[in-house]
Amino acid sequence: MVHGGAKFSSAAVINGQVIADIEALAIFAPLHNPHNLEGIREAIKSFPDVPHVAVFDTAFHQSLPTYAYLYGLPYDYYKKEGIRRYGFHGTSHRYVSLKAAQIVKRPLGELEIISCHLGVGASLCAIDHGRSVDTSMGMTPSDGLIMPSRSGSIDPAVMIHLMEHYQMGPQALLKLINSESGLKGISGISSDIQDIEAAAESGHHRALLAHKAFCYQMRKNIGAYVAAMGGASVLAFTGDIGETSSAVRSLACQGLAYMGIKLDEEKNRNLTELHDYAVISADDSPVIIIVVANNDERLLAWEALRAIERNQITLAIKDQDATPIPIEVSAHHVHLAQADVEKAFRRRAPAHART
Repeated sequence: MVHGGAKFSSAAVINGQVIADIEALAIFAPLHNPHNLEGIREAIKSFPDVPHVAVFDTAFHQSLPTYAYLYGLPYDYYKKEGIRRYGFHGTSHRYVSLKAAQIVKRPLGELEIISCHLGVGASLCAIDHGRSVDTSMGMTPSDGLIMPSRSGSIDPAVMIHLMEHYQMGPQALLKLINSESGLKGISGISSDIQDIEAAAESGHHRALLAHKAFCYQMRKNIGAYVAAMGGASVLAFTGDIGETSSAVRSLACQGLAYMGIKLDEEKNRNLTELHDYAVISADDSPVIIIVVANNDERLLAWEALRAIERNQITLAIKDQDATPIPIEVSAHHVHLAQADVEKAFRRRAPAHART
């Protein structure tokens, strides 16, 4: 599922309420959530006797601090309408963070990771000790970086200008910023990075301009996330563009050596086929630069299993006596009354545990 809003911070077993919540959130993702729901309903028809799980692209970013996700609008628009930054590509960024920890052989909780998901959509994510603390996409996937066919961040007054001077309505504007902009709009050629790079190499001015604008925004955001986290341990590239374009990776890292980001240009250039991952940083680079073959489908499966297990536990608890048990917590111990120990474990506790 593309948009889970602030409602879903993890995957959820689908029921009537979950479907209703997804429908309500379609206002934030009109190009995605309704189509996702069609798939859900068809899957439930075809497989009525198995659990169905929604994994939300926004869930990983629910750890963003309030000051990072608020827009500079009157606060009531956030409180009443939910207008805020949500972020996307969450499953991809989370998978990359887990893979990065495995590659550098360090606990995830020790790392500051900048994850660059560059594909049909493009977003960066600052992952501090395993938690998303900032990301480039906003309330919708249209915000942030220049993308293959999406405009990315744009002065909102530009939209008002287009409405007033070109009589463009909401649907025309949505099509413009999602399907006709970005690399495609600037180059006038294509949204495909290979077409753009081939044209740029042959001297096509607008293709070269589109490529430079795309990479410049990435480099600028990488620098911003180094500042946001107070440093970086790993810089990771993934997605179709991140995995295949050595030119994009090179330009994204250009001039960042003073931040500890040192690319080995030969390793980068020679990476023509990626199977799992590759390290492309210089040997003396303080920041490890990696390219990761995206496998967020594996993370989706793992999240689905976890959601089913949580749901089974919740149902089991509801079937039992759900009377609250008072617990006192001190610095080093949890204290339970004797009667509550027996109630919780359905048996009399051994003598040595009755304290």
